[in-house]
Amino acid sequence: MEMNENKLKEIILNRSKFASVGYDIVDDTNLLFDLGYDSLSIVELMVDIEVEFGVSVDGESLADILVYKDLREKIQKALWKKMWELY
Repeated sequence: MEMNENKLKEIILNRSKFASVGYDIVDDTNLLFDLGYDSLSIVELMVDIEVEFGVSVDGESLADILVYKDLREKIQKALWKKMWELY
């Protein structure tokens, strides 16, 4: 199960208050300071991710997500976990 990183970046930019399409999201892009996310928009982002990728990030993990790299890694781990549960 693969995660489409371009799709993830598109979803992130759609919810961003500061950035627009074409903004270059890199590993250390801060969701709060660089993209203008707040607690509500983080929750909305998680819903969008669940719809798009079919996985959710647990609530405890949300507190650990500060930058794009953290989010990408959490989603990738959730995808791997889901894949292994299918076998």
